[in-house]
Amino acid sequence: AINLLLDNPNALIIATDVSPDSNKNLTAQLTGVGGVAFDASNGALTVTNSQNNYTGSTTISGGDVLLGSNNAFGATSLLTVASGAGFNTNNFSQTVGALTNQGTVTLNTGVLTSGLLTNTGVLDLAGGTLNLSSGGTSTAPGGLTGAGTLNVNGGDLALSAANGGLSATTHIASGASVTANAANALGTSEVDVGGTLNLNAADTLANVLSGAGTINTGAAVTLSGSNDFSGTHVIDANGALTISTADNLGTSAARVNLADATSQLLLNGFAGTLANTLSGVLDSTVQLSNASNTTLTGTNSSFAGLFDLIGSSTLTVSQNANLGTGGVSIGSGSTLNFNAFEGGALTALNNSLSGTGNWVLRNSNINLSGSNNAAGFSGLLDINTGASLTLNGATTLDAN
Repeated sequence: AINLLLDNPNALIIATDVSPDSNKNLTAQLTGVGGVAFDASNGALTVTNSQNNYTGSTTISGGDVLLGSNNAFGATSLLTVASGAGFNTNNFSQTVGALTNQGTVTLNTGVLTSGLLTNTGVLDLAGGTLNLSSGGTSTAPGGLTGAGTLNVNGGDLALSAANGGLSATTHIASGASVTANAANALGTSEVDVGGTLNLNAADTLANVLSGAGTINTGAAVTLSGSNDFSGTHVIDANGALTISTADNLGTSAARVNLADATSQLLLNGFAGTLANTLSGVLDSTVQLSNASNTTLTGTNSSFAGLFDLIGSSTLTVSQNANLGTGGVSIGSGSTLNFNAFEGGALTALNNSLSGTGNWVLRNSNINLSGSNNAAGFSGLLDINTGASLTLNGATTLDAN
């Protein structure tokens, strides 16, 4: 056994020899509180002893070092892979206290479990599994790549560059988070959001999203995938979330909270029913554009923002709760359709209407007596089949 007593900068250095006949398989047991530095510049080194139990740091300063057994790096507190160097799990498993990678780490169907990740090199999952208990950072373009499984079990993993080659399934555990600070940071990865996913860069996400956690949108983000997400979308300050179908949000159980006055949910060419519950603060916006034809069926009582109908779009509602307490701006050529509103019962208009578009009442009986809620509407009022509008001398209405 080799008893390691000192750590960096005085750790034991083990280097391969240039001779092709030299032994490049280290089988001796490594123990103690110290660390070790491997220099495999003269040929790849395999470390093979599952009884290794040293607790100091491990540095790969050059060449390629491979595992030849599970936990060949013992209980190392820190694994550092230098620029130009490589580490390969070689189908084995290893747990490290933290991982700093400036070179290349290849999991090669193995399992690497780490605390904090600091990745400025390339980490190729290569069909393996990476478990992170303390999150970390990955800053190099293409820094995360490959298939396999990425489990973020704790902390925040911040991704600040595109990872177009990443196809591994990503699991974000409850209490953990992943923050995408760059477009395509998640590659084509399927993402199971049990904790929090922060989208902080303008992007179009075709990634399949699932889970019941929280997705925070703080930039102009378009969701284009067919998703199974059932948690909460929070649209933060300066966030604009664009969808064109209901399943872009996930299941009908997924909720959308527009948390800031600058928050926007943009329905672009959205044709169909939106059953998801919407909430939002004053001045937040749900916009229908590009000939959207949308029916709201959710209970949106906590929405206090604005429904903005533009681009020949149509919004159909059947109860006060669909619109919440906010306003509706009906742009020219667009339509707000009340269909069997509150079952046809005589009902007060709870929302302020404005714009020059069309307001259609069908099997709906609206009471505007003493109300100024439609004072800003100057478009076409279409009182259709089975409908009525009740006015009195105190009603302000400028519709055609």
